[in-house]
Amino acid sequence: MLAVAMAALWLGGCAASGGDDAVAAESKLEGAPAGDVADTSCGIVLRDAGRRAGEQGPVAIEDGQFVWDVTVDLAASLVDANATAKLHVQGDAGGWDDLDGAKVSGAKDGYQRFSFTFRQLSPESSSIDIAGAVAFIPFAELPGGARRYDHNAIAGNYVLSRDNRFRLAPDVCR
Repeated sequence: MLAVAMAALWLGGCAASGGDDAVAAESKLEGAPAGDVADTSCGIVLRDAGRRAGEQGPVAIEDGQFVWDVTVDLAASLVDANATAKLHVQGDAGGWDDLDGAKVSGAKDGYQRFSFTFRQLSPESSSIDIAGAVAFIPFAELPGGARRYDHNAIAGNYVLSRDNRFRLAPDVCR
């Protein structure tokens, strides 16, 4: 699957700023469908991801599953090109789902911020605090189906796990 091909790539890097060049910059992803590219020019950028804190306890649980929040910024040049922010998330059973982002405030000039929320991994059926993990990668989908995957902080998928205390906030593309 595409996610496996992306995880095997190590195309890392980060330009100092996104903005106007974000639509043009790209690196072809090996084995991916035509139009899928790695964004290393800060066109789509993970800002924060993690397990939501609970109101009554250390973590939020809804419908028997942990609640996860992801925040992504999309360069204005991509928004102007009618791109949409999406999140490719690996599910409990190993398959992958694409989620649509909701526009929210808080992005710096030249970007639009998007928020994603999903529920995954139940405390009863997994030992997430011991070995569980959530894999995902933000991407921008352009009209016509071309996709630009966030490779600004790392090449491949982001993973929330015990090793990073289920929290990521890459300091890139500021």
